[in-house]
Amino acid sequence: MPHCTNCGSPLPQGSAFCTHCGARAAAPVQQPGVQPPPPPGAYPPPTAAKGSGIGKILLIIGGVVVLLGVLAIGGLVVTGFWLKKKVETAAENMGVSSAPAVTGAARRYSDPCALLSAAEASSATGLAVQRTESRDGECLYFGSAEQAAEKGQMQAQEAIRKMRENRTGDEKEAARVMEDLMKGIAASGQAGQQGPLFQIKISYGEEAGQQESAYRTAMGLMGAMTGAQQGASKPSDLEGVGDRAYLAPLATGLFMRKGDAWVEIGGAGLAGRDSLIALARAAAAKL
Repeated sequence: MPHCTNCGSPLPQGSAFCTHCGARAAAPVQQPGVQPPPPPGAYPPPTAAKGSGIGKILLIIGGVVVLLGVLAIGGLVVTGFWLKKKVETAAENMGVSSAPAVTGAARRYSDPCALLSAAEASSATGLAVQRTESRDGECLYFGSAEQAAEKGQMQAQEAIRKMRENRTGDEKEAARVMEDLMKGIAASGQAGQQGPLFQIKISYGEEAGQQESAYRTAMGLMGAMTGAQQGASKPSDLEGVGDRAYLAPLATGLFMRKGDAWVEIGGAGLAGRDSLIALARAAAAKL
């Protein structure tokens, strides 16, 4: 039985005051190790997760960077061609052409694969192109996906090394290193793929003029949206490639005008701009 802390008299069970001296009874002492039950609706706080937080964060960041790079490449290609198709009809209906005049007629090829054979494409790219296939007006080039993936991986690793060593130089060189990294990552994913390494499409005459005009308009719109200048897609190493040549953002493709022919070159199996330019030069020599 509890006792009054003031006079020592016994306290009835549950009494808040001493019946002898009137003093307030002391609060009951909690037994050690016993926690009062939580009020209704309350929940205990979550326990902290164990493990290396910084390591997981770095892995997540690295994965996101790679994913965004691959998505950026695909997104720029899709956006560019979507804009191209949208403005193509408008430019034709309005009679607007932003492409310079072209003189001379290029040699015609009824089969697009006759422009560059598998052996000629192999020589230009350094890839083991095994066969070609004409489909929907373009030539598809098939070969060793593993070799294309290996070249892409080596290019991406070299770009990362330059970044780590702070060897990106000026803004133009830094953009080139980032371009090599993104294209290298895309090409390194070709291992085990069954599709073509790259493709070439060619059109002539009025259609070629419309294609060039639409491409220039699309790139102008993209530049207006992103703040980039159209001239950024025409690097100096395209000088002498056909009559005019255009390198798509992140080297996702190359477009060339030679005479009245318009040539489109692209594909994930091409690790960088050097292969695109080599293919364009080889194609220009045949037109």
